[in-house]
Amino acid sequence: MNIFYDIINIIPLSLLMTMFFSRYTGMPQDSIIGYSVNCGVCLLIIILRHISRKNRFRLIGVTAVFAAGLLLAAGETFRQLLITDYGWLGWNTCISVAAAATGILTENNVWARRCAAAGLFILSIVGMVCKWDIGKTAFTLILFLLCIYITAEIQSKWKKKGYPDIKEHVARISPVLLALCITVHLIPAPDTPYDWQFVKDIYINASVYINKLINFISHPYEEYADIGFSDTSGFYDNIRSTDREVLVVTSSNSRISNLRLIGCVSGEFNGEGWIFDTENESTDRMMDTLETLCAVNKYDEENRFDYFKKTDIRYENQLPNTKFMFAPAKLKLETSMKNNPPYSDRNNSIITKRRMNTGDEYFLSHYTLNSDDPKFIDMLNTAQPVTESDWLNTVNNSSIDKSIYSFNSYQEYHSRIYDKYAVSEGVSEEVGKILEEIRGNSQNRYELMKNLEAYLCKMEYSKSDGALPSSVNDSSSYLDYFLLASQKGYCIHYATAFVLMARELGVPCRYVQGYYAKSDPSYKIVVNESQAHAWPEVYFDNAGWISFEPTPGYSNGGSWITSDRQNVSFSYEEEEYYEDDISDTESDVSDNEDEKSERFDARIFIIPVLSVIGFLLLLYLYSRIYSKIKYRRMDNDEKFRYLTRENLRYLKHIGYKIRTGETLAEYSQRLCGITEYDFKNYVAFISHYEKILYSDACINPQHIEDAEMTYNFLRNIIFKGKLRYRIKMLLYR
Repeated sequence: MNIFYDIINIIPLSLLMTMFFSRYTGMPQDSIIGYSVNCGVCLLIIILRHISRKNRFRLIGVTAVFAAGLLLAAGETFRQLLITDYGWLGWNTCISVAAAATGILTENNVWARRCAAAGLFILSIVGMVCKWDIGKTAFTLILFLLCIYITAEIQSKWKKKGYPDIKEHVARISPVLLALCITVHLIPAPDTPYDWQFVKDIYINASVYINKLINFISHPYEEYADIGFSDTSGFYDNIRSTDREVLVVTSSNSRISNLRLIGCVSGEFNGEGWIFDTENESTDRMMDTLETLCAVNKYDEENRFDYFKKTDIRYENQLPNTKFMFAPAKLKLETSMKNNPPYSDRNNSIITKRRMNTGDEYFLSHYTLNSDDPKFIDMLNTAQPVTESDWLNTVNNSSIDKSIYSFNSYQEYHSRIYDKYAVSEGVSEEVGKILEEIRGNSQNRYELMKNLEAYLCKMEYSKSDGALPSSVNDSSSYLDYFLLASQKGYCIHYATAFVLMARELGVPCRYVQGYYAKSDPSYKIVVNESQAHAWPEVYFDNAGWISFEPTPGYSNGGSWITSDRQNVSFSYEEEEYYEDDISDTESDVSDNEDEKSERFDARIFIIPVLSVIGFLLLLYLYSRIYSKIKYRRMDNDEKFRYLTRENLRYLKHIGYKIRTGETLAEYSQRLCGITEYDFKNYVAFISHYEKILYSDACINPQHIEDAEMTYNFLRNIIFKGKLRYRIKMLLYR
């Protein structure tokens, strides 16, 4: 029962710890190999705890020899794969050892058990309130462990007669507890959990006042040092760049020169920074993509690949515990969902439902725009209103949910843009003159925005003049300070000024915060924290959002040679190539794996098994030689006692051990009456042993001879008898 108690106490704890720490160890989600290793390590520790010291050495030796033989037989490729792709197994082993130590501690110390129970209970409550992604399986394990701890606590306080062993009581009742927990696990969870709105309101209000207090005490504008992407916006002074990796991006399209990865989008400026809303779901990202596709199809459907190119991108996340999936603007949201964990559009931010960690990957499909090409620019300026048939045709060709992206939804989206992103708040007379100068003789919206972009790019880029004076409290005072007094800053300053000035010019514009990276000839882009960036996006009626770049030293986008300039026509099949790019790659990989699996090498199992057999033979030979040498050095008294102990052990192995309350004389008489073996001539050592125990008789050579004869007789029975006799002799030597 003690072994069973350890199993129900340690293994669930090990699985639970593995689930919580898998995001940090790099273990793939729901990896059967990972959880199997955890269970195997825990079982090994439990077995080692309950066997003799000699057998612990044997079991550890067998395990080590088998593992060494497996690594030797697998070859260099497997060993390299184990290091690069399965290094997390080492962390899983450490977690199992820690879980075993914790389980043993809770078993032997009542206060450790109470602390563990309190910790699990608090974890469940906090996780429920904060909506942590604990999962039903993890909650079931927590519930089972709590039941075990509570049962052990009740048993320790329960005054009862008879057998008082707490472990056995808990072990006997554990099947009932396990059935209860499995029943809870199988009960379907509601789709809409309780929202705890009153707790949220308390938390939000408390956070506001606490943040104000922290800002007042710590002066973050003066002490802010390193900057990367953040879901908050502020103007900080003395920014220092860091080269810590954020993303590793691999693209299927060589035409990408500048990659803008959107994190947050905002249209609300409060004088101190931009306010981001990543809580409310929307469909704006896909609406924008569909509107741009409509514009291109209406303008030049036959040569549409001159204006955009579908691109598949693989992202390897390097950030710990992030909810953001950084993605380009014209995202194929519905298509991308098929290759990724669940995520949603939260006010133009792509937010995962389960936070990502270092090493996690996701795949996105989007459209790269030929934004600097004259034909594309003309399309923006001359885009015609989108009709219902145009919209439905584009939606049908995009393989998306038509009920979500209906034409009425698009019209609501279009009108909402002007209400949210084209609101003028007024400017001073001096800034008004600057805006009139920028307006000049602009013929269209694109030319007007390029004039604004050029005006701001003439200013000075600086990371040390970022903090705003206390007099800045709205958009008008910000423009007065930045355009008339400072005239220098970094990306946040220029993007903010562009958005506010564009709105005063009557153009819908919004603020975007994310990363700006450049590709290399290998199509691989490493995005660092230092590449965090902010830029504006301008809305073109019936054509969608287009990015601009007012920050000095940065370029806006890229372009490629269109078909009319290189006399090459693109076929419609080219898009199909990109559509199937990821699946084709996966198919090639699976084919290679199938080919490798056909070349199975039996040595992978033969060598480890032979290594274990060789180890056991060497151990047996060593034990025999050592026992003989030790036996020769014994005096007569030590020899007789050793032989008596061994003979009684051998008799026990073949099923004839001394019964409780049975004397040696009765035991000898019972053996003489056994017909299966002729023990009459081999039980003399028992009477000799009885005389030595209860009289002053001395051991003589005849006693040794009788004991040795019985020893050889019993060994012969074991080696020529049943297999289980030999196994017992090997295990309990």
